[in-house]
Amino acid sequence: MENFNLLQYGILSMEDISPSEKLLMLQLATSKSLGIERLNVTTSARQLGYTRNGWQKVAKRLIERGFVNNPKRGYYELANTNLF
Repeated sequence: MENFNLLQYGILSMEDISPSEKLLMLQLATSKSLGIERLNVTTSARQLGYTRNGWQKVAKRLIERGFVNNPKRGYYELANTNLF
């Protein structure tokens, strides 16, 4: 869990992304630390209280920056990047 805490602080200290993008990245990082590699859009949006389209809009902004991948239709995962 020590690496997860470092990842959290790495995400929270990023100044060039919005709070909604940080929240989505924290959700992806938390699921990855629990052993879930990919998140479904519908389930993830419901967990955060977003609409499906709103969650996808934030995820697409993160894809453009290279923080998130879309390996399969309807699923997203955290890209292997160094956040520190």
